[in-house]
Amino acid sequence: MAIEFGIAIVGEILARTSSLLESLLGDLFANRTSVQLMQHAASLDLQQLEDAEVYDKLERARRQTVGRIGLFTGILASLQDLITLVSLAIAITVYVPWLLLLLALAVLPSFLGETRYAALGYSLLFSWTRERRQLDYLRYIGASDVSAKEVKLFGLSDYLVGQYAQLSDEFYEANRQLAIRRAVVSSLLALVGSVGYYGAYVAIIYLTVTRHQSPAGPFTLGVLTFLAASFRQSRDLIQRFLLSLAQLFEQALYLEDLFTLLRSRAPDPPVRRARS
Repeated sequence: MAIEFGIAIVGEILARTSSLLESLLGDLFANRTSVQLMQHAASLDLQQLEDAEVYDKLERARRQTVGRIGLFTGILASLQDLITLVSLAIAITVYVPWLLLLLALAVLPSFLGETRYAALGYSLLFSWTRERRQLDYLRYIGASDVSAKEVKLFGLSDYLVGQYAQLSDEFYEANRQLAIRRAVVSSLLALVGSVGYYGAYVAIIYLTVTRHQSPAGPFTLGVLTFLAASFRQSRDLIQRFLLSLAQLFEQALYLEDLFTLLRSRAPDPPVRRARS
C-alpha cells in the first residue's frame, strides 16, 4: 500500500511538472517568436509592406506565434510511444514476426489519409489568407467601439454585414466540403484497418487451436492471452504514433509560414553611380 501510494504521488507530481513546463515553454516560445516577428517586420522597407503578397505572409506568420509548442511536446510523446512499441514488437516477433507487419499495414492507410487531408486543409487556409484577413477587418470595423459611431453615422452597417456574411458563407462552404470528404475517406480507411486488425486476431486463435510451433514454443492459452494483449496495445500505439506523425506534419506546414517570412530580407538599396 505504501509503495502504491508513493507511485501515485510521484506520478501526480510528474504530471503537474510536465504540464507546468509545457505552459512555460509555450509562453517563452510565443514571446520569443513575437519579438522576432516584430523585429523582422520593422526591417522590411515600405515597398515590401505595400505588397499584398508580403502582407499575407506577415498575416500567416503572425498566426503561428502562439499555440505551436504542441509540435515539440508531440515529438516527445511520439518518441515515448515508439520506445514502448519497440519493446512490444520484440515480444511479438519472438512468436509471429509477420503479425506486426500485418498490423502496420492495417494502420498505414489511415496515416496516409490523415496526412493527405492535413495538407489539403493547410492549402485551403493558405489560399484564403487574404479573405480571412478581410473577414477580421470587417468584423473589427463593424463591431469595434472605435468605429461604431462612424459606421452608424454613414449607414455602413448593412454593407459591412453583407460583405462579412457573403465571405464567411463562402469560406464555410469550402471548409464544409473538405471536412465531409475527410470524414468519409477517414471512415473508409479506418474500416480497412479494422478488417486487418481482427483478421490478425483470427490468425492468432487459429494458431493456438492448431498448436502451432513457434521459435519460442507451442501456442498455448497463455501465449494467446499474451499475444492478444500485446497485439491490442501495439495496435493502439502504432495508430497513435502514425496519427501523431500526421498531426506533426500538419503543424510543421503551418509553422513553415513563420520561418518563410523570417528568412525573407529587405532588398538591397540601389547603388548610386557617381557623376563624372
